[in-house]
Amino acid sequence: MPTSNAGVGLREALRAHNAWPEARGVKNATTTSGVGARSGFAVVTWGDWDCRTMLAKECVLGIDNKPEYFDRWINLKVPFEQVFSSGSDGPVPWAPAGLI
Repeated sequence: MPTSNAGVGLREALRAHNAWPEARGVKNATTTSGVGARSGFAVVTWGDWDCRTMLAKECVLGIDNKPEYFDRWINLKVPFEQVFSSGSDGPVPWAPAGLI
């Protein structure tokens, strides 16, 4: 079974990730809905650890420059927990193991 050590480096991963929305014409797309024009796409995550914590730390170490769209993201965990919360501080009881 492959491990994360068998993957590509951060520089190559960011390059490939950046190329994906660019090739589809959404990287520089803008929207005027709401207040002013802004990016028409968003990075969607489950939690903020990847964008807020780990990626920021890796890029500060000089591994690569973080694309600016990683400075804003949609954390699906927040609205999911707001809608489906059991009222306790714990995870949703029926959520798949390891998801929350």
